[in-house]
Amino acid sequence: MNVFVPLAERVWREVAPGVELSTLRSHGDGAGATLLVRMTKGAHAMLHHHPGGEETFIFSGRLRIGELVLGAGDYLWTAPGVAHEGDAEEETLFFVVLPDGLRVGAAAAPTTTGGVAR
Repeated sequence: MNVFVPLAERVWREVAPGVELSTLRSHGDGAGATLLVRMTKGAHAMLHHHPGGEETFIFSGRLRIGELVLGAGDYLWTAPGVAHEGDAEEETLFFVVLPDGLRVGAAAAPTTTGGVAR
C-alpha cells in the first residue's frame, strides 16, 4: 500500500524543547518509522540509540552528532546500538529512517559514538 502525506496535512509534535517530529510512515507492527525532524538553533536531542540503526539526511541547517557536523546534503548511517546526542548549530531540517525505532537515555544506550565509516 502506498503512503502519501501532503504538506498541508503534515502534523508536527514537539518531543523536546526546539525538537519536532513529523511521522511520514510507521513501519508495520514494530517501533520503526520514517520521520522528518526539525530543530531550532541551539536545540538538543538527548542521548538515545537505535536498535535497528539510523539513516539521517540533512536538508538544511547544521547538526552536530558527536565530533561530526552535518550540513545540507550530508548523509549519516548510525549502526545499531550506537548511542548519540544531537545539537542544532542552526535551524535544521532532516529526514530520518529508524528501522526499529529509538530508545532514550543512558540506561538504554549500550555503546557510545565511536569511529565513522566513510
